[in-house]
Amino acid sequence: RVQGLPTLLLYNNGSPVASHSGAITQNDLEDWLEENLVRMQEEFEQQSISEAVKSKLAEESKDDEEEDGANVGSKRGFVSFASQFDGDDYMLAGI
Repeated sequence: RVQGLPTLLLYNNGSPVASHSGAITQNDLEDWLEENLVRMQEEFEQQSISEAVKSKLAEESKDDEEEDGANVGSKRGFVSFASQFDGDDYMLAGI
C-alpha cells in the first residue's frame, strides 16, 4: 500500500523554486539539480546586471544634475529634433 510519494523541493531565500514528485534515479536527480541550479544562477546574474545598470544610470543622472545645476534626468530617454521639427520631443522606447 502506497502512503505517500517522495517529494523534492529546492528553495532559494526561503521560497520554493523547483519541485519533483516521485521516485528519481541518481542520474536524473543530478540532472534536475544542475538544470535548476544553473537556471537560478542565470537569474541571479541577470538581476545583478539589472541592479548594476540601474545604479549606473542613477549615478550618471546625479552627476548630470550636479554638473548642469538643473534636472536633466527628467529628459533622459528623450531625443530633441528642435532644428528640424520645431522642438518636438520623442520618447525612446525601452529607456
